[in-house]
Amino acid sequence: MKRKYYKYLVYYLLFFAAGILSFYIFSSNVKLFSYSSAHLNEVDPGDSVLVIALNRKAFNARLTNPKTTVEIADSALKIAKQINYLPGVAEAYRVTGVGFSYLENNSLSTKNYIDALQYFTKLKDHKKIARTYSNIGSLYKYTDPDKAMLYFNTALKIARQINDEELIGGIYFNIALAYFKKLEYNKSLSNFDRSNKIFRKLKD
Repeated sequence: MKRKYYKYLVYYLLFFAAGILSFYIFSSNVKLFSYSSAHLNEVDPGDSVLVIALNRKAFNARLTNPKTTVEIADSALKIAKQINYLPGVAEAYRVTGVGFSYLENNSLSTKNYIDALQYFTKLKDHKKIARTYSNIGSLYKYTDPDKAMLYFNTALKIARQINDEELIGGIYFNIALAYFKKLEYNKSLSNFDRSNKIFRKLKD
């Protein structure tokens, strides 16, 4: 009975934390312009700012319309390649991977994440490298939590090296979910607490 109660308690805490985390992320997003096809024709494709905006717009659509995420990210990728804007190419691949993950196409998601990692590695963008490893881990946290932990631990190591607290907090949260799936509730709750403390600190 005690074990069952503890299980439901962890369920409550984790999903409550998910709500807080989602609120924090969305409340901190920068407001973006909406680009119609007409607007895109008016903007100089040589402007890397457009690529950045498209990647953000694509990422923001992931929860409501992941197909749109993939489509917009593909547009960003084409423009970024045309102007040889490598950070935009890398992020477009990563966001495309996110879109395919929400469409439950892990094969295409993984392919795009690997492409993103190759570019981020060339650019020595350690923050995005860590984030992409965390993205890959998220593909497996419910189906193969042990495999997910390998990617999360790699991401966590890099995030610690660059001392990115927001990224560290997000990775701890994912680790908590993976441990929960493994039925290791004490470790799950411990990592949830670590994540929660970081986000509470960042929110203050």
